Amino acid sequence: MTQLHHLLYTSRRSESCTDEGIKALLNTCRSNNRKTGISGVLLHSDYFFLQYIEGPECIHQLFEKIQTDSRHQEVNLINFGPIESRAFPNWQMGYKSVNQYKVQFLSNVTEEEANYFHRLLRGYPAEANSTPLRLLKSLFPRI
Repeated sequence: MTQLHHLLYTSRRSESCTDEGIKALLNTCRSNNRKTGISGVLLHSDYFFLQYIEGPECIHQLFEKIQTDSRHQEVNLINFGPIESRAFPNWQMGYKSVNQYKVQFLSNVTEEEANYFHRLLRGYPAEANSTPLRLLKSLFPRI
């Protein structure tokens, strides 16, 4: 069995990246991810991206492509490493459009966690713990 890995990054959305460009990106991701065994979620706003990707170790090669993609600027790798199981097994690429000042969590989070998440969205370094993933899970319904 292939060992699973995860990757979490943030980036600033380039001014040339349109909403139509994001739709095209999502369609491509879903098609390609289904073929390569990748799952995950993408948050985006008018200003940033935050993406969690999981699957075979080839996700690191995908990240290298993301770093040179003209839709992204200031790409910041937060976490990369092996995982025991998928957090989003049914999402070839779930997505959510968010406002960096108001994020709607689907479960309860503390004020400290919400502040941490907002700092993460603004590109501040993340702590090496499970908080970013746990907060991402609280944004998406379980399917």
